Amino acid sequence: MYKLSLTAILTLALILVSCSGRSAAPEPAIAGADSSTALVLPAASTVHVEIAGFAYKPQTITVSPGARVVWTNRDTARHSVSDIKETWDSGLFREGGAYERVFNQKGDYEYYCTLHPAMTGKVVVK
Repeated sequence: MYKLSLTAILTLALILVSCSGRSAAPEPAIAGADSSTALVLPAASTVHVEIAGFAYKPQTITVSPGARVVWTNRDTARHSVSDIKETWDSGLFREGGAYERVFNQKGDYEYYCTLHPAMTGKVVVK
């Protein structure tokens, strides 16, 4: 009896939430987007960049000041996220590891992997 009541309560709660008229924020729609397409996101957002296939995906992102960027390594090889001006560096991290940084100042921030210099990316803050 208790199990049935708990199931009924959870089902009712799910129905009420889905009928509340509130919808999730829409995903940015970008026609013809691929892994190198720039994403433009509002301030105080979190942007995720995947490292996979020896590439940063997406390669270029555009954010507002205050945005947090999280890079996650999906490759079996170790990688880094290193500013070309040598002002910040993640150090090497393995598969499943992540590095995050908040970008408060407007500007272009180009970065690369210290072990694989052909891997490059860019954060544009405007």
